[in-house]
Parts: sequence; structure tokens; C-alpha cells
Amino acid sequence: LFPHGGGVVAMTGGGARGLSSSMLSAFEVLDRGDLVRIEGEAVTVGKLPLKMAEEMAVAAEKHIKWYLSSIGKKKTNKSGTSSKEGGGGGGVGGGKDGKTNSSNKSAVDIKITASHEDHPRSSASFIILRAHTSKGCILAASALGERGKKASAVGHSCAQMLVAEWKAGGCVDSHLQDQLIIFMALANGQSKLRCGPLTLHTRTAIYLAEKLTGANFTVTPISDDGRKPPPEVRFDPKTGELKTKEQFLDDYKRSEEWETARGATEEAEVRNRKRGRQSKSKFKTGPPVLLQCTGIGHVASVKK
Repeated sequence: LFPHGGGVVAMTGGGARGLSSSMLSAFEVLDRGDLVRIEGEAVTVGKLPLKMAEEMAVAAEKHIKWYLSSIGKKKTNKSGTSSKEGGGGGGVGGGKDGKTNSSNKSAVDIKITASHEDHPRSSASFIILRAHTSKGCILAASALGERGKKASAVGHSCAQMLVAEWKAGGCVDSHLQDQLIIFMALANGQSKLRCGPLTLHTRTAIYLAEKLTGANFTVTPISDDGRKPPPEVRFDPKTGELKTKEQFLDDYKRSEEWETARGATEEAEVRNRKRGRQSKSKFKTGPPVLLQCTGIGHVASVKK
């Protein structure tokens, strides 16, 4: 548990049977479907009161309500907060947000619970929210309480992040992106994944996976409004400019310069972040992207 540790994680796996002769299968996740449910938990631990968890839950609900009403979706109210200490929080109703169902005949169920956990050493608070879709995709966001920061501000911030994940247009959230790279690289065949603008972790994972496995990744911006998406740009360390792939080829006549510029782009963005500057790279803002990978068809092996 934060901040002192001591938590226990229990996991049940499928066992090693059959893995010695099985290949990882390629996958395609391209359509996330409609938004059908939002759920979450606001929790206080140790000496922090249950009331703080309730304030986080209520603030998150209000922001989600505002977002759903701002896009003109149907709303329905549905309460359902639970607590080990008997406190209340509440669930809210929302609207349906999805591109494939314009009739909007059903509403989004939203339920955020508030609870308290006893702990002898740790005192902390957190909130986690999850958006479920009709195609089984789950996008999540979370936030930790901070000393001097109002509980309502923590809940509002978490809801803001969840809305941002949804508006990014991906089938996975920004924290799951990089976790899937190794599976795409080792799978047998071509995997395709629709996600939001790539994070620095994802781009780093792609770079390492390509170097270590020989798998090949491509990133293609997607436009949902019929307009041509902007081209990918990378930082040219020799000129200090952001250039497209075509510009790199015109200047250097070699594709190697474009590939080398990926690392320079990441370094430039890290420097800009440290200086508090907003990067101009399409990885920070912009349309969702189609991430494709031709895997190497790795055969899993298990030591007995």
C-alpha cells in the first residue's frame, strides 16, 4: 500500500500446460464500440476519513455528468455507492458516447463507490475509474490524493483523465499501449491496434522490441472526420527542426536518417517536458493512430 508498501498481490494463471508448443496469436483491436458503463472506486486508507472518498466520488461524478451533457447524450440516474463503514457516495447516470450508434437508444450506467480500508501504517487516498464499451474494451484512469490537495480536486482530476482517454479515440488507454508491444512483436502474424497518440513509453517499447526481436512496427494516423490526418514528424538533430519522412528523404536521401530521428525526437520531448514546454510532436496531441506489427512468430517455451 502507498506509501509504505506491504500490499499483497494474488494472481491466478492458466498454467504452463501446452505453452511449450504454442505460438502467440496475432490480434486485431480496431473498433472499441459504444460507451456502455463507467464504474470506479474512491478509497481512503488508514487515518484518512471516509468522507474524503465520498468527496472524490461525487466530484468525479459531476465531471462525468458535465461531459456527457456537453456532448448532448441521454442521461439516467442510478445510485449505488457502497462502503465498509456505512457511508454513502453514489452513482450517477450518464450518456452514451460512441460513433457507431447515433440513435442513442440506451444510456450509460455510471457507478462510483466510496469505501475505507484500515491499515496500521499507511494513510492514503486514491480513485480509479474505468470506461467499459460494447466491444469489451476498458479504458481506465486513476489519481492519488496529495497533502494539501482537496479530495474533490483529486476526483475531478481523475474524471478529467478518463474523459481525455476516451476522447483520444483508442481501443486501449495510454497506460496499456506499451504493455501490448512485446506481445505484438512475438506473435505469429500481423497485429493491428487502434490507440490514441503514442506515449513515450510506447515509442520506447517499440524501439527496443524492433532491435531485440526484429519485428517491424508501423504507425499510421487515423482520421475519423474524412480529412487527411497530419503526417508524422520527427526531430532532426542536425537542424533542430521537425520534419516529415518525405522531408528527411529529400534532405538526406536515406531512410536511416528517419529511423535515427526517432530517438532524437524522444530526447527532445523529454527536454521540453523538463523545461515545461509543450512539444509540437504529433505523439502528444492529434488523431488516433493505427499501430501495426508483423511479429516474429515466437514459440513460447517453459522450463520444466
